[in-house]
Amino acid sequence: MSLFKIDGRSFHVFVPVGGMQRNFNVYSSRQEQMIRGDRVYNVVGTFYGYTVTVDTSRATEEEYDELFELISSPEEWHEFEFPYGQNVLTFRGHVESGGDTLYTRQGGRNGWGDMQFSVVATKPQRRAL
Repeated sequence: MSLFKIDGRSFHVFVPVGGMQRNFNVYSSRQEQMIRGDRVYNVVGTFYGYTVTVDTSRATEEEYDELFELISSPEEWHEFEFPYGQNVLTFRGHVESGGDTLYTRQGGRNGWGDMQFSVVATKPQRRAL
């Protein structure tokens, strides 16, 4: 069972303990400073995101490369599924950044690992009232 999906696809990767961080951003379209000193916010909503580090030692070289190509593709968005509370959260998002580490190069083959990537939603999952 995969801990996350991208565009409906699961990958044979392991997310180690502490390898998935959930984050949020309460976005305001503008902020005004009132004469009396109070700040007024025009709150749009809450955007959720995830930062994931994966152990890809269970993935084949082909699957590893496919995952890297997918998360690094210059797409406007992907459909993501991540754990959220006691359920899952499915949303359109884009990968803001990512990377991995080259560990070995033997016989013309590259051994990559420690892949990580950060995802942010394209629209707020919770809107201001």
